[in-house]
Amino acid sequence: MVVTLIIIAITVLVSVMAFGNRELYRRLAFNAYDIRQFRNGYRFLSYAVVHADWVHLLVNMLVYYSFGRVVEMYYQMLWGVLPDALGHKGHLLLLAFICWRHRVFNNARICQT
Repeated sequence: MVVTLIIIAITVLVSVMAFGNRELYRRLAFNAYDIRQFRNGYRFLSYAVVHADWVHLLVNMLVYYSFGRVVEMYYQMLWGVLPDALGHKGHLLLLAFICWRHRVFNNARICQT
């Protein structure tokens, strides 16, 4: 449960900061054009911690809290220890890696807009 709470705390902190700073929100939000044109690959991960408004943030954190507890219990049953937060945000890392790999090795159109 510790990893879930840490991720929730980071997400809430960054989102609240972005609520008051439109430039920060714009820099962290997912924007396919900026990813492609300016090579802002970090946006594949950063968009997960910014939210449009309070309702969006609160609902997502409630769902994430419920989901995160289950994922952490699963890891503890499976391995007996809790690995890092890759289990929670691993899908984002996987997507970023797949797009990078396709683009570098065979220039596939899967990650292009």
